[in-house]
Amino acid sequence: MADFLTEAKALYPFLPEGLLTLFQEKYVDFDKNIDLALGAVRQDTQYDNYFPGNKRADGSIRYSEVEYGAVIEGYKDKLRGMAGINEINKNLR
Repeated sequence: MADFLTEAKALYPFLPEGLLTLFQEKYVDFDKNIDLALGAVRQDTQYDNYFPGNKRADGSIRYSEVEYGAVIEGYKDKLRGMAGINEINKNLR
């Protein structure tokens, strides 16, 4: 199964280690069906720890995990810009 996790990490770099292990379990449970395994991971309570706020009230997903990461990075960039951190870093070099 170590080969599976290595391959899964390469194919799904957006999934944290804890969710990759869960994905592996669900992949086996659902007879190697990737869509069902990923759906089960998204419905698991662990998912909310890694992607807080990404579920709507009905349990559907707002953003793919890749989109979620991009939104978070965008927020971080915006906050850095508002705080002038990028300018401070330039002046320190």
